[in-house]
Amino acid sequence: MSLQLIKKEDVIESEDILNNIIEEKGFDKEKLRLNIGSGKQKFSNCINVDLKKHKHTDVDIEGNIVVGLPFPNETFTEILFIHVIEHIQRKFHRIVLDEIWRLLKPDGRLILAYPDFIEAAKRFIENKYGGRWQLYHNVIYGRQSYEGDYHVAAIERQDITDRLINSGFKDINYLRHTINVTITAYKGEKLKEFL
Repeated sequence: MSLQLIKKEDVIESEDILNNIIEEKGFDKEKLRLNIGSGKQKFSNCINVDLKKHKHTDVDIEGNIVVGLPFPNETFTEILFIHVIEHIQRKFHRIVLDEIWRLLKPDGRLILAYPDFIEAAKRFIENKYGGRWQLYHNVIYGRQSYEGDYHVAAIERQDITDRLINSGFKDINYLRHTINVTITAYKGEKLKEFL
């Protein structure tokens, strides 16, 4: 199957593409997962989406979460958004989280991982373990080893929590791995007013 670039307005055509991928890979459509900003990561029963195909990605479909993905509402039971949000300008975070909410089935799960900017900045200043330039600089700004491999937004717990709640997520849980954080959150009801 050839790689397809599809836009949100192409949803009807993309359903055929999605169904072809599901059939080709033998995925369970009822338990389908989506990996946004997948890079080369592969997970079971999971469609991989990234901006474009190149040597640093292994994607099923090209797409841009900022402009919207071409999948029908409530398509996925789980969405993986692992070390992607820091690569997206902060002004788009609400749009992105709303789009993820739209794509999740009721009570669907979001797994979101990011580097904690405040913890990384503290460790950079302290030069903890002598890793200022080799580690913490890369955590704050990205490795910058290829186009798109840089960070453009500082992510920290309170701000991302508020954004998740405002986008309709509930049961938000955190797991810290030194300077990296993984959040699980579930699709809930949209708020009538923002916090």
